[in-house]
Amino acid sequence: MYDPPHPREAVLGLCLEPFDLSVADAAAHLEVDTGYLADLCAGQQRITADLAIRLEQAFGGTADNWMRVQAACDLAQTRLKSEHIQSNPSAPRLEPLARNAYRLRSRAGPQDGLRNQANRTRCPIGPLHDPPLD
Repeated sequence: MYDPPHPREAVLGLCLEPFDLSVADAAAHLEVDTGYLADLCAGQQRITADLAIRLEQAFGGTADNWMRVQAACDLAQTRLKSEHIQSNPSAPRLEPLARNAYRLRSRAGPQDGLRNQANRTRCPIGPLHDPPLD
């Protein structure tokens, strides 16, 4: 099983160490609580969306990537904790039904007739070229 690094390693390796910043200096630069950043660097806190944006602005990368680092860590930790969960093999799977319902809904519906009728009345060439309304 893949075990991604904790986000602290990315923060330390990409933000603090290359610039020789202390946690307090980095917290001041990011305008976050020193205790929060110290806890993050100790592996006891998570990267929040707010911090991801601050890291993006201060050190580069994208907020999306910072959040992906955190999400990968969260998912790996949750998988380790949930290995005891067993699915019921006799239970029906609902996924294919949901996909079919989505396909059927997206193919046609009452809104399609309204959309087509609205498009008929807006011909860019002029009213003489509009197709006849049913």
